[in-house]
Amino acid sequence: MDAEKQLRILAAAAHADGKVVPEERGVLAESAARLGLDESHVEAALAATADGAAPELPKPDDAEAAETLFRDLVAVVVADDDLDSAERRFARRVGRGLRLDKKVVDRILIAAAARSGGAAKRPATGDVVRRGARPSVSPGRQRLAYGCVGCAGLFVLTVGLLFVFNEQVLSALTASAVRSRAAAGDGDSARIEYGRLLSMNGGVDDVALLDAVARAIIIEGLRRDHAYREVTGDVLEVASSSRDPEVRAAIDARFAAITATGAVGPAPNVSLAGALARAGDEKARTWLRKRLASAGSGAGAVDLALELEDASDPAALAWAREVAIHEDSVAAIALVLGEMGDASDLPRLRAIAADERGTDRFYAARPLAEIAGRDPSIREEAAVLVAEFLDDPQAEGSITLDTAAALLGIEGAEARVRRVVEERRGSVTMRQDGNHARTCQAAMELERLGDPAGVELLLEAIEHPASGGFFVSLSYLLYEPDRARPAELLPPLRAALASRSTFSDGARPAVLGAIGQFGDRTDLPELRRVLLAGGPRSDFSNESPDVARRSAAAAIVAILERTGD
Repeated sequence: MDAEKQLRILAAAAHADGKVVPEERGVLAESAARLGLDESHVEAALAATADGAAPELPKPDDAEAAETLFRDLVAVVVADDDLDSAERRFARRVGRGLRLDKKVVDRILIAAAARSGGAAKRPATGDVVRRGARPSVSPGRQRLAYGCVGCAGLFVLTVGLLFVFNEQVLSALTASAVRSRAAAGDGDSARIEYGRLLSMNGGVDDVALLDAVARAIIIEGLRRDHAYREVTGDVLEVASSSRDPEVRAAIDARFAAITATGAVGPAPNVSLAGALARAGDEKARTWLRKRLASAGSGAGAVDLALELEDASDPAALAWAREVAIHEDSVAAIALVLGEMGDASDLPRLRAIAADERGTDRFYAARPLAEIAGRDPSIREEAAVLVAEFLDDPQAEGSITLDTAAALLGIEGAEARVRRVVEERRGSVTMRQDGNHARTCQAAMELERLGDPAGVELLLEAIEHPASGGFFVSLSYLLYEPDRARPAELLPPLRAALASRSTFSDGARPAVLGAIGQFGDRTDLPELRRVLLAGGPRSDFSNESPDVARRSAAAAIVAILERTGD
């Protein structure tokens, strides 16, 4: 911590009451000596702070260093045996700036005031009573003296009672501050006050207050300008389906701000509309349909179509059947046809399969197999087309093609998918190389083919949160919740979160979202820790603390709404 900055803040404290007395200079000189500075530095610090402007606060290395600096500052302001209101205000402001707990600040100031105000003043020489002489004191003076003693006793008793009830009073006041700030949607301030309340109560939690703080954090994130750039999908899903009218009002207001522009905007806007549409919001569904109708076949149209497909909206199928096949849209067209199409879409898939411009034609394989699964009348033709793909040298090693072939009963295809998985079971290769996406895809496809070994590989991968395969594995497991096996999925995620593991990029919101989706009230203490954390970015991988806090808030709200009475 910068020694000169420390001395300047101490010098500013000496100026707080408008004067610098010799006793304060003496304390400053002692502090300078401890900091390795001399008298000239004291004079320079006093001169630099004489105008009353608050100097830049030093940055203590830890909480202990911050408290030591604050105690040195209080020693300066009480050096003249007088702690006035201006000095108290200055000290409290510095205490907040050093991020000290309010309780610590209050205790130091109370103790300092008692020492300074209670110290006996040295009597003047002429007032000293000679040994053995009877003092000449009038009855009126005696009564005045007795009255002063009585007042002093009452003061001591009052201070004692304040110490007894201080915790309860401060706790009640802080709880009230949490409620009022949460009700106003001031999530960050409510979070800070809530953390202070927990420290007063020894960590004893109030679930109702935790719920209020979590909802306020979500509301604050949704209300902020451009907040959608940091509001992740797990938060949007919880907010869009929440029963809380304030949360609903905040997400509706965010959506209204989007629609007011009249433009599609960046992908997060579309994600917000999609979350609302999946929750049954007809306005959001209508907005997506209108934008898709005029979006053509570019990347923007793909985002819109996939959100509508997730909401099972027929507009997505109409788009996939009518839009021009383009390199940006062919994968999305095939996906929508596979999920929502029927035998009438066979000519469209043949057109994709006939494309000779590279591997885009392979996108037709999976929807052919999926539609054939729903309508056996096209199974034979679908098998012929997919078999032709397998003969193409460019198709070698394609998990998607092999899975489609396996679904259509083509010999040897399922064995190829299984081989990819078996090669990685129990091997660190899954966690070290860059080919984890292909392995994870093979694992999930194998599960769809009826072999549980696929999900077992994914569960093995999520035991290593810093690996590249972690996020991909978790995403596959969460994509189809029916296959997620919460009883096996939750323990490694809980352990990783509690140990403050370094997660792979983007994984922490997914972990918090999974705990919110499958967890229970026993997860609240750990979610609360993440909610309150103001710690270093390293504890959150590459996500900002705000992103992690919002994800934790969403998980808390999801659990409480799902498990509430």
